[in-house]
Amino acid sequence: MLSLLIVDDEEMIRDGIAQGVPWNELGFEVMGEVCDGLQAIEAIKKKVPDVVITDIRMPEMDGIELMEYLADHYPSIKLIVLSGYNDYEYLKSSIRNNVSDYLLKPTLIAEFIETFKKLKSIIEDEKQREKEHEELKKSLADNLPFLEHLFLNQLVLGMYHDKKEIDEKKKFYKTDMLDGKLAVIILEMDNIQNIIKEKSEEELQLLKLFIIRTADKIAREKLPSRFFIGTDGGIIGICRIHSGLQNL
Repeated sequence: MLSLLIVDDEEMIRDGIAQGVPWNELGFEVMGEVCDGLQAIEAIKKKVPDVVITDIRMPEMDGIELMEYLADHYPSIKLIVLSGYNDYEYLKSSIRNNVSDYLLKPTLIAEFIETFKKLKSIIEDEKQREKEHEELKKSLADNLPFLEHLFLNQLVLGMYHDKKEIDEKKKFYKTDMLDGKLAVIILEMDNIQNIIKEKSEEELQLLKLFIIRTADKIAREKLPSRFFIGTDGGIIGICRIHSGLQNL
């Protein structure tokens, strides 16, 4: 159920909108009725609605000021403006403030129903896209270590030549401390062939992970560094050198 706040200085109009429209059938719930923009802001701070229906001409804070405030602080709220026939200049302001639709007074119930059916579809589509976007962001976060290692492998192999692109990727993967003079390190396990024969694939990967974490811990006490699994399955490190190879 989507939530709705009604803002109008005329009690009769507020009650008529709240009680005269079959909101539940349309998928909306009236969360409150207030008489001006200031009261609307207080109500919104307590609970953010999906939609605000607002009159234009009101005391204390009018509809235009409310719209400007919501555009700055709550841009996700959909706005439906109620206006009289003589409010042309106000309507131009409402268009500039990203109002979803406007209804001329007096408004027929049928117009409310048609407007809010369309609005519900728009809001649900946006919520679905937002949900998919959040799922993609979560998937990106889950795969970030793999993508970081892929980037570092490509960096070591010389696949990037644009410094700006490299800097952007370093910033994204939080490896921007790897700047200046760098050294590439290759770590090899002694007796690797026998280890491969004795260990399962899971045990081997856990061993590599342990080595990477241990190398990271040792190196970071002295040098900014990143260790990772290379494209050939070996363990590679990139370290920034402060004072020559002796420190490394």
